[in-house]
Amino acid sequence: MTRLERLRNRRLDPLIHSAQLRYEVYDRLQDDESICYAIGSMQPIDPDYTAAFFAESLLIQNVIQPAVGIAGIPTEVRFQGSLTNDTHVEVSCDMEILVIDTNFTTLEPPQKAVIPYEENPVEDLRALRELSIKAVESGFPEIKMDTSEALSVLLSGGGLRREIRLLFANWYNTNEYATRQDESFRGLNMLDIHQAKRVFKSPFIHNALIEEKDQRSKGSIRKLIRLLKSLLVDAEEKNGLSGYDLSSLIWNMPERNLSYGPGRELQLINSAYDYLIYVLTNERYRNNLKVPDGTRAIFPPDGATKNQLLVTSNLLGGLWKDILRTLQRTSRNLADVLIDY
Repeated sequence: MTRLERLRNRRLDPLIHSAQLRYEVYDRLQDDESICYAIGSMQPIDPDYTAAFFAESLLIQNVIQPAVGIAGIPTEVRFQGSLTNDTHVEVSCDMEILVIDTNFTTLEPPQKAVIPYEENPVEDLRALRELSIKAVESGFPEIKMDTSEALSVLLSGGGLRREIRLLFANWYNTNEYATRQDESFRGLNMLDIHQAKRVFKSPFIHNALIEEKDQRSKGSIRKLIRLLKSLLVDAEEKNGLSGYDLSSLIWNMPERNLSYGPGRELQLINSAYDYLIYVLTNERYRNNLKVPDGTRAIFPPDGATKNQLLVTSNLLGGLWKDILRTLQRTSRNLADVLIDY
């Protein structure tokens, strides 16, 4: 199966008839396969597919919230992951549902609670997790459930057409959120069942920062994230950068390297490849790179590795060499190429 055939297979769901294929440009382009693949993989997944993802997750949400509510646990539900920032590259990508216990909220110092919470937050989140598992088991007995992961419970099968991950948390009101009252700046304390503790995460500011820079770059950030994710998926490469680290790396690209609007995607790929090689060969720069919310480095000792970056850059380099050969064969100058799709 060719790279382009893999792209087509993972972007289409024949059971969802409302999708109009308007984002599947690879069949409209009259060009070499490498260029069709590159441009096609940069496009968003049809929003009708995304709507179907959320509809399916609502089934799970509607059995959990009433059950835990009866037990005296009020909850709110949010979502996280690539589906929420439009960088997913498969119609079968998994959903991540955040089940949030609203009985208590963590406040970032120097904020202080008017009425301090005197119960055990970890035990309360553990109870929420157990009740949610029982609710899903009762409502959907055919669903397979993997409870072995530290932060999430994985649901699959039993009529689900994609995997769903449940994560359990309480709100963490940062000082920035207290000032702005913008949920983008609100964090979460997520239950780590293995270590019996809570882990701070800030998924909403990550999405907001991706959105902000994507708007300034005329869509270049999301295009490159989708392209690199596609290359890793279609190569079945397990040793490349994770989706989060990959997104963070592309977010760090200087804006001058992203200034290529629609039709100039090939120039954008060239710029991205040069940037990955620069990060790969410049250790000091690489070690100073941080994820968008600034909470950690992208390449810490226990995080993303230079080898993962090498694997990712090699895949992009392979595609770029194929594109260059096509341009040379058809006597086209990269600087003058404008892709009409």
